[in-house]
Amino acid sequence: MKNKISTDTLCWIGFSLYLVLALWWSPERIFNTDNSNYFFHLINFKKFHFPENRYGVWLSQVPLLTAIQLKLSFPVLVYIYSLSFPILYLLIAIICRYYLQVKEAGLAILLSMVCGVSFSFFHCVTETHQCIVYAIGFYAAVVSQRSISWIIRIPLSIFFIIQSLLCHPNAAFILLGLVLVMFINKQITWKFVTGIAILIALFIGYKLTSATGYDQQQYNNLWQFFDTITILHRSYYFYFLSVHSIDTYLSFLLILVSTAIYCTRQKMLLQFLAIAFFSICFTIITILTFYQGDADSMMEKSLMPALLPFFVFISRHVFYNEKVVFIRGMLLLVIMLCSFVAIGKASKIHSNRLALLESILEKNKYYPKLYIEQDSVKNTPLFTYQWATTIDAIWISKMNGKQASTLYLKHADEGEQKYSCDTSILYVPWWPDFTYFYMNQDYVEFPEIAYKNAELPEKKLAD
Repeated sequence: MKNKISTDTLCWIGFSLYLVLALWWSPERIFNTDNSNYFFHLINFKKFHFPENRYGVWLSQVPLLTAIQLKLSFPVLVYIYSLSFPILYLLIAIICRYYLQVKEAGLAILLSMVCGVSFSFFHCVTETHQCIVYAIGFYAAVVSQRSISWIIRIPLSIFFIIQSLLCHPNAAFILLGLVLVMFINKQITWKFVTGIAILIALFIGYKLTSATGYDQQQYNNLWQFFDTITILHRSYYFYFLSVHSIDTYLSFLLILVSTAIYCTRQKMLLQFLAIAFFSICFTIITILTFYQGDADSMMEKSLMPALLPFFVFISRHVFYNEKVVFIRGMLLLVIMLCSFVAIGKASKIHSNRLALLESILEKNKYYPKLYIEQDSVKNTPLFTYQWATTIDAIWISKMNGKQASTLYLKHADEGEQKYSCDTSILYVPWWPDFTYFYMNQDYVEFPEIAYKNAELPEKKLAD
């Protein structure tokens, strides 16, 4: 290569930084909302945890379950769980790049995990991330020009596509976007497109008829298409994008503009418009589904499939294009820099939240079972991502080598009777009483003691 720094080198530097940040911010990544809940289930039940039947995520849980069986120390469990995700993505990227020899696939995985990402970096258990990575693995297995026996290629392709479909319903759209990229690159035929389209249609039909819980709630929002399309401009998504267009999505905007310029110069405008049309359609579906809004991490991850085709396209046609010499290295460097800066900014609210929670536990000398009025911390970082606070407090106390201490945020309309229970903890809204019987005594142990009202530190951390 004529570049002073090759695309491969920048790609692996990016992955290395991703791993370092995942290690450095392990508590911030694990001690919040869904992550904390997953971690709690895996530790206490010592078996796989598949909310909404997302069976495809099993591989990311193997390292932690193995460590639990080996009874490794609690801080080691935290680091293992945080790192298990980026290591899985890195391994698939290495398979794509060096075994299947599809250069753009490894870089596309990295870009998917850092571009258009800030708060979702700290929502590491989200199945969307794994769904995307497996889908890119499927892309690489299909388009690979390496002479690989069908005995390996077909099972590998099936493994990746099934894993993607089992991770998240969005796999249908993600795979459709990748099939579009493969088709406009003339890497597949109409027969292949038809076969994948039939598979995706069957999968969508199955999910629409069998969905429960959170998935069903989102589908119900989508079915209200005609009620919301006329007031689409009022969607929370437009507020979200207006706030985060510069910090979170600056790196993607650079990719979007660069792809448009490249396609215009290379007379590939039709290909660009095809990808843009897919992304716009998926974005509209996402806006309709999340019309009322959600946490920033959820909003980000729901848009990730719309960005993916651009990552694969620019990786193939620009970053690994021998004819694009100087600009590609500089562009990729700037894109990664913007992406990691956005992640760094998002870390502050998570770090401040954990610091405030720790200060409350210290103020109360890590008394095992505490509660406070939710309104008393409403204007503090603790209120952000607050539904799993009771678990997060346990993890912080264990991380600091203290006895397990939990903190429950009490709603104003709740009575006092349940705070006298001495054989359970107040867990989460859908499981209000988690008894000691279910706890893994190797890591989580509470004395038979009632809750008490916690004292708050004199100085609370500002937002």
